[in-house]
Amino acid sequence: MQPTGRVVRDRRGLELLLERRIPADAATVRNWLTKPHHQRKWLGAAVPVTDGDSPMRIVLDDGAPVVISLAEVDGVTMLFVGERVSDWRAAGAAGPRWEYALDRLRAAVLGERAPDAAGYLPSQRPYYERLAMDGDPASWPPS
Repeated sequence: MQPTGRVVRDRRGLELLLERRIPADAATVRNWLTKPHHQRKWLGAAVPVTDGDSPMRIVLDDGAPVVISLAEVDGVTMLFVGERVSDWRAAGAAGPRWEYALDRLRAAVLGERAPDAAGYLPSQRPYYERLAMDGDPASWPPS
């Protein structure tokens, strides 16, 4: 699996950012994000929703808050995930974890087969670690 996320640095430190396009309405995607019986199907466990007052913004908190924003256009939902990470090691662990979880979410919403976990952590960890240390991979010199 090709990693798709970014790690940005701002005044507060590092933030992992990912997005997914899901061909379903925002209300359906929101239910998959917030309802415990749906969370178990794609996330493997129910995670507390600590802020879900806005229909287009959700905060999941299983130790570290994760902000998820939704935007719907013509029945397609764009899902944006942001998680603060402490350092490059945390980015290397969180990036592949979220790539896998979001692909599982998309598959669950669409009734498709879930992806295999093997293609995520080992291959994607260096990408996220390097983003957190060095910035955008487009500027990396050829290997």
